Amino acid sequence: LGDVYKRQVQGWELEKADISLSRLAKKAQELARRLAKGDLNVIVECDDIRFDNDHWNPLWSELSHVIRNAVDHGMDLVEERIALGKPIKNTLAISARISTDAGLVIRIADDGAGINWDTVAAKAKTKGLPHKTQDDLVAVLFEQGFSTRDEASALSGRGVGMAAVWNVVESLGGTTTVDSELGEGTA
Repeated sequence: LGDVYKRQVQGWELEKADISLSRLAKKAQELARRLAKGDLNVIVECDDIRFDNDHWNPLWSELSHVIRNAVDHGMDLVEERIALGKPIKNTLAISARISTDAGLVIRIADDGAGINWDTVAAKAKTKGLPHKTQDDLVAVLFEQGFSTRDEASALSGRGVGMAAVWNVVESLGGTTTVDSELGEGTA
């Protein structure tokens, strides 16, 4: 019985996942307002997961790059959403869950513009990067120095953020995937 109480007390020292995810959600909402993307509907979902901050803080820090990309690259302007017949508010879903086959799964998904894979392929080709398969195109998104932007802004376009995300996920023993459909969004 002593071990049960000890584990319970140790669990109190860990941060609940919804706290970390809510911080990301708040950053996304602030950025959407700053970029004139309108009010952002953010959905945060997570299992009852707790994290050791010493171990996981690098991930939470780097996931802010995914949030920036989702809002800056992915979110539609209100006028675009109306023209496309989408709900006026952009939606961003941030979740964390435990999967029996994949372990911890952290997912960030938007209902924005989606990735133009033809643009990614063309940019990769000009940089001499692999660009023939879908796996090539996903990998190039995380390549140091790669961006689909012609000019960097204060928020994105330098090609360092997603590479940093890839590196921290790999260092934690994880993998990164990207699913995107043009006009529908990216996860």
